Amino acid sequence: MPASIRRNLVWLAKLAILAIVVWGGHRTIAKALADLRHNGWQLQQLQIGWAILSGALYLLSQLPCGWFWRGVLQGLGPRVAAFAALRAYFIGHLGKYVPGKAMVVVLRSGLIRGLSVKPVMAVVAVFYETFTTMACGAVLAAMLLVVMRHESTGLIFASLGLAAIVGLPTLPPAFSRLLRLTRIARTEPDLTAEPIRLSAKLLLRGWATIGVGWFFGGASLWAALRAIGVANAELFAMLPLCTAVTALAVVLGFVSMLPAGFGVREVVLLELLAPRLNEISPGNGDTAALIAVIVLRLIWFIAEVLASAILYGIKPAPPR
Repeated sequence: MPASIRRNLVWLAKLAILAIVVWGGHRTIAKALADLRHNGWQLQQLQIGWAILSGALYLLSQLPCGWFWRGVLQGLGPRVAAFAALRAYFIGHLGKYVPGKAMVVVLRSGLIRGLSVKPVMAVVAVFYETFTTMACGAVLAAMLLVVMRHESTGLIFASLGLAAIVGLPTLPPAFSRLLRLTRIARTEPDLTAEPIRLSAKLLLRGWATIGVGWFFGGASLWAALRAIGVANAELFAMLPLCTAVTALAVVLGFVSMLPAGFGVREVVLLELLAPRLNEISPGNGDTAALIAVIVLRLIWFIAEVLASAILYGIKPAPPR
């Protein structure tokens, strides 16, 4: 195929991906604003300073996951610069707003390819990092609920069940077996011939740092509560609950396979958050929880768009 035609096809493919991501993002914003209007809440009521803090805490919560993804990539063979890996990781988040979530894999592997990384390795690392992040979140949510809400046995067992569902595939023998069942086994037989070997140090460090990241995610929810005017929500009193709520909601949203966990996350957040908010703000807990989950979705989306726009404009250095 002539080089000019190949270049044009690449550009068309990029434009198509951009259009799909923009469409997914537009749906997210439109639905959130419609939900806010439906509940009689105006965006002008948002306290911008707290909203910015919430967005910053959310981005911080994602750093350990991006770092772990880079570690998995390097564990598979290629050396990857930290900036290049984190750039692909954060921009790839926009793909989760497209139904099917496959766009996350497309974006991340597309941005990292050519930097001494085969696309198939990027795909394998995406799946491994995602399942590890979700397993860590489910285990953390179960532990926090045992301490704070031990009467919520249904949610605790649900968290443990989710941990098993998303955690078992991260066991190297199980993960290798899964790979052998996919097309990757035909395109990269060397990669699937032996069990994936990742160092125990990498896995332990990944679980520890991702666990810390989930607490930053909980802090992001707490800041969102302050942003909508829940002034008496104290950080240290709310952080464990906010962390458990955020982790369980995100894991359930991931398992649901709905774009960005639409609907599923909200149910979990309302189920766990509203009772606590009713305690500190009697009569307004249900409404505050509903507004908070909608605003949190908007804040996270805007934070991801801004971070992606900045990172996309900075080209990673070519591999040495």
